[in-house]
Amino acid sequence: MTIVLDTTLDDLYSLDSDEPHGVITAYPHPSLPSRAMPHPFSSEHFLYGITFPNTTAPNAMQNILERGIAQRYSFIAGRAPVILFDSHPATTDAETGNNPEPPPSPAIADILTLQAQLHPTQRPELHFPRNASAIDLPPNTQIAIIVPQDELAHLPHILPPETHYHLLSKRWLALSSLPTPTSTIIDPIIPPTPDHPAAIEAEITRMLHPIQTYPTLPFVIKVSVAASGRGTFVVCSEAERSDACTRLRAILHTSFPHVTPQNAHLHPLSLILQPFVAGEAHGISFFLTQTGRAIFHAASRQQFNGQGQWCGGWVSFPAQQRLEKRYARVVLALAENLHAEGYYGPVGADVMTEENGARHVIVDVNPRVTGSYHLGLLRGHFVGRGLVEVAVLSPLYVVGDRSGFVGRFEREIEEGRMIVTAWVQGMDGGRSYVAVTVGGEDERRLKRLVREVEAFVRVGEAGVGE
Repeated sequence: MTIVLDTTLDDLYSLDSDEPHGVITAYPHPSLPSRAMPHPFSSEHFLYGITFPNTTAPNAMQNILERGIAQRYSFIAGRAPVILFDSHPATTDAETGNNPEPPPSPAIADILTLQAQLHPTQRPELHFPRNASAIDLPPNTQIAIIVPQDELAHLPHILPPETHYHLLSKRWLALSSLPTPTSTIIDPIIPPTPDHPAAIEAEITRMLHPIQTYPTLPFVIKVSVAASGRGTFVVCSEAERSDACTRLRAILHTSFPHVTPQNAHLHPLSLILQPFVAGEAHGISFFLTQTGRAIFHAASRQQFNGQGQWCGGWVSFPAQQRLEKRYARVVLALAENLHAEGYYGPVGADVMTEENGARHVIVDVNPRVTGSYHLGLLRGHFVGRGLVEVAVLSPLYVVGDRSGFVGRFEREIEEGRMIVTAWVQGMDGGRSYVAVTVGGEDERRLKRLVREVEAFVRVGEAGVGE
């Protein structure tokens, strides 16, 4: 089965410009299963605490997650260079075997197998530098990334990294003119020295006080820089309020020592409080061209697991024309605001329609590729096969190798109703990271296939979106 995307990032970046776009996507892609000596933060300037994947102490599962994200996002890159740099490279002679060239890696084999599913004209040109310092960009090119990282700061970006960091923050949305829930912003006052525990403790207590006294339930607490539902707390009871304060106190204690006069202006530890908005929610994906034109892709229903973390999205293609019209003004307003900041590229946004249908409010903005972004680019693949209801399930953690999974779902894969969009083989018989996109003729048949996938995962004593 050869997969043909309706369009790719390479195609989209080329729109509304007479010049070559020169955009190269870059993703962390560790080659080793783990690091022997973990470090507390991967960045000193751009802080993410524990709320983003790949920003805390690396371990085997974290590295697998990082590689899976690189696979999913590079799947839609198109015929353009993609840099998959080793974010946790070998650092000793024992690890490298005194070999200046990186050895063939299971990590590379996994992603080459994945890309082989695509039509040859849509396969990216993959590069595997040993580390970020070894990235050598051709003239007149610049990188597009998921989130700003210190180790990439020496490279030209399509948007200044600090600007991108601001746009990714919940604080930026709360301060914007966009329709969003009424927000209380809690900015920390950074103690004069990071080794002043009493001052840090007092500041954390001050920051938590508005949460402890927020007048109405339910309400929502958001860590300003977070993703995939991490760092977001929906508080519906006093017990949940207390639990959120306990967890936030731990996050702030861990993070405060890393805030310095050099990065405090980025507001990495700000907290946002908002009333809970009840109503229908959709994740909207579109592309913003260099001229500020928004190209709508899809509106999908986002799925979250019991821990509130993103685990997939569902799209109904027959509903897309109606949903595109419904959210047209929201997309236009968001496009204008992002374009004014200098951003262009893929955009994802979570939008709520209030229960009375009176207005739409934006509850999250992600100026980057998102987990469900590819759904709109696969419309032709699925609809052309009569499969109009489609879902992405990610991450699945599967015990066993790829051949066992592919053997079980051989017919579905051959028919094109299932696409493996990420497979990172687990080490030493451990769980593999898997993402699949599946389609059905209607919602009932899609749900049946989803249940079959979930049953396969359960038999392997793994889980969906854990």
